[in-house]
Amino acid sequence: MLREWSHIKYTSHSSRGFSPVEIVLAVTVFGFLVVALAGALIYGMTSTAQAGDRARAVMLAEEGTEAVRNIRDASYANLISGTYGLAQSGNIWTLSGTSDTSGIYTRQIIVADNGTDRKTVTTRITWTQGSVTRQFDAVTQLTNWAAIIKTWANAAMVKTLDLTGTLDGLKIATQGNYAYVVRADGTPDFMIINMT
Repeated sequence: MLREWSHIKYTSHSSRGFSPVEIVLAVTVFGFLVVALAGALIYGMTSTAQAGDRARAVMLAEEGTEAVRNIRDASYANLISGTYGLAQSGNIWTLSGTSDTSGIYTRQIIVADNGTDRKTVTTRITWTQGSVTRQFDAVTQLTNWAAIIKTWANAAMVKTLDLTGTLDGLKIATQGNYAYVVRADGTPDFMIINMT
């Protein structure tokens, strides 16, 4: 005797598997997600490396600018227009050659005249990231501040002193037997008076 229920086919959706279209769609979505995450990870790592390289270049440029300031303070005559590298000799910075290197970085100090007793100093750092050459410039103005300081070459001794009218004394300070006077106008505008 045949059983009737054995010939009945189940056609409910719960028993059937994934169709080929659904599988292809799921694999495609999953592939896009993996590629997007991998791309974000690689881009993030590359950006971090580039930011670190640039930060080191900025620090090398600042070091170069401060070194040139030290060279200027030792003697302004040492700042001759041209392109140089930096070197240390006996813990003193000196301009040497046309560039200096530190790891992947090359540093150049470019000194140019910019008027009387003034120099424009450009510290240029170059380095290679992959196949791209990067560059960072730090530009500063340095002056011969020692030449601006007045000398006592024109000092004069006088017996009388008039501090009236436009020659009013703006500030007066005393120390021991001396008075120090700053005048509003006139030549000289700073005076030291022996009060003995």
